[in-house]
Amino acid sequence: MSKPAYGKVTPLYDRAAVKEEAGAWIVRIDQGELAAREIAALRAWLARSSFHRDYLQKLARNWDAMAVLQELADIFPLDADEPAAPESARSRGFWSPARAGLGAAAVLVLLLLVFMRPGLDSASDTDRYLTRVGERAEWQLPDSSHINVNTDSRIEIDFSGDLRIVRLLHGEASFDVAKNPNRPFVVYAGKGMVWAVGTAFNVRYTSSAVDVVVTEGTVKVYAEAESDASISLLTAQQAPADRPVVKEVLATAGQSVRYAGVIQEHQTSPGVDFERRLAWREDSLVFQGETLESALQEISRYTSKQLVILDEDIKSLQVGGHFKTDDIDGLLASLGRGFNLKVAQVGDHRIELSNR
Repeated sequence: MSKPAYGKVTPLYDRAAVKEEAGAWIVRIDQGELAAREIAALRAWLARSSFHRDYLQKLARNWDAMAVLQELADIFPLDADEPAAPESARSRGFWSPARAGLGAAAVLVLLLLVFMRPGLDSASDTDRYLTRVGERAEWQLPDSSHINVNTDSRIEIDFSGDLRIVRLLHGEASFDVAKNPNRPFVVYAGKGMVWAVGTAFNVRYTSSAVDVVVTEGTVKVYAEAESDASISLLTAQQAPADRPVVKEVLATAGQSVRYAGVIQEHQTSPGVDFERRLAWREDSLVFQGETLESALQEISRYTSKQLVILDEDIKSLQVGGHFKTDDIDGLLASLGRGFNLKVAQVGDHRIELSNR
């Protein structure tokens, strides 16, 4: 399985800001030839993500399909499918609305188009993030917090109110939260939540439970906290009499919590356990004596292929070692060699493990 192209994953939260900045660059180019330091700054801006480059190209194409693209091609390479401008366009210097016959009114229209932030609904400021099976991605949020998102995960972000709200709908993510005691950072997952103001923690949401691992600082973990009804309860000094008491624990760095309907587990985890739980952030899987059956359940998160054990007597084999999540075929081949198993590809979507 090939390594996911993480650089092509565009942070959705950043698009409005990028659009504003792209418009500012177009207007600056309109004002005259860029100085060397400005060209360097533009190149650095373009290198931040493919969306920066693509949106600037799109904006330029909307105003002068050939001349602008050619002038910008002197600063960064055009996409392979973009047409090159004729030599006459290259000799005119940087494009401007005035030279294109657009004038000051067109510049105003351009600024309005960019700064009105098309695509953002004022009634719903929720951004959505997702990763495909086998893909991992990292984003910076509007408050400068960082998220690292594991395979096959879905997240919604809503920073429009007094709280920084994240909803982990499925999968796993690590959060490095920018400190802001006046605006708590809340992660809902399953029927519970994690409440933080500035810390680092990992949340994994499966069909059976939610697991929280705290790597820095302190968080509060609540069970039976619905995302649409618990904010007033959590911020109050005492739960209202007509509502059930929220089951909660305080977890500090080095501790882990599991909850479903209630807090099921709260303990201090050894370092080796943390290494195993968080190895995915380095595109790795760590097994420390898990059964082959259990290991394959974990491995299956990183591939769309069905992994099937044919012989009952090999399910309990104990697996140990470090493996890469971006090479599942190699991982399975290694298990086959280690346990003298037959690993057979059946069709396009099924792999069977059995005794030789």
